[in-house]
Amino acid sequence: MKEIKLDFDLLTAERLAEKQLSNFRGSTEFRARLQEEIGAADMFARINGTDAMAAESSLSEGAPAELTEEQVFLQVVTPLESVQRQLEIQQRHRNFKGEQARYRNQKERARLAEQGQQLGTSLVAQGHQTASLLTGFSDRLYVMLVAPIIEEQNTQAVEAGLDGTAHLRFMTASELTLQRVLGANPQMQEMMYSPLGAITLTGGYTTSGVSSAWLGYGDVIGDEYVEAFNPEEQRFSRRLTGIRTPGEVQAHSLGRAFASNILEAGGARLLNKAWAEAPPTPHELRAPEQWIRRVRL
Repeated sequence: MKEIKLDFDLLTAERLAEKQLSNFRGSTEFRARLQEEIGAADMFARINGTDAMAAESSLSEGAPAELTEEQVFLQVVTPLESVQRQLEIQQRHRNFKGEQARYRNQKERARLAEQGQQLGTSLVAQGHQTASLLTGFSDRLYVMLVAPIIEEQNTQAVEAGLDGTAHLRFMTASELTLQRVLGANPQMQEMMYSPLGAITLTGGYTTSGVSSAWLGYGDVIGDEYVEAFNPEEQRFSRRLTGIRTPGEVQAHSLGRAFASNILEAGGARLLNKAWAEAPPTPHELRAPEQWIRRVRL
């Protein structure tokens, strides 16, 4: 989710996206399946994940307000549709300063618009490589699941001998969790890709403490969602080693172990501090008890 800056006209960007992504649509049948799954998976992710964090968090003065359900819109999209949405958000942000007087509660609107700018300029050049996106402006944020990407991964999972329905459920709950965490903590994005605290894993895969913990937490919720349908299907994420690169496996494994340890020690309220308030260092990612000691001082 590395942020990129657009140095060219938005119309040019959209034409480029159409040229690169217009044929990447995936199957109508799979998109319909994903659309059917998204509501239940999001409710599970909120109840067991991000809503639990919000309920247990004691926000400090000046901390960003939690997003309400009226401000969040779930969408199943193609890569081209995701890029077009982000370009639309960026254009709206450019026009925002001249329109601020039209909004009530300007402080909150300005915060959400800035959040939209941080998220809305991301991934335009990488829209064909990611399974989920988050973008937004002012009083609404869009959580987008990119159907063809998830379909490709689902096909790989089935070819590797995994249950396709279980994998679809895992992906949906996990990706929604990741985007909701990011939506509530947009300042994470700078930390996730900062060269300071970077960790190089197997095969040259690069991550960070907060990025690995974030990915691992997505796995936690995805695993729990799959297990809710089939109690015998525990730790489904362990079975993804055949379709993830060795570096991805290592990053997810470290992050899941970290998130699980923090949740066991202090619940969602404690883990919530890892996203922006006190991101784990590379050493703390491997030694979560030291992170706990630091944040509890």
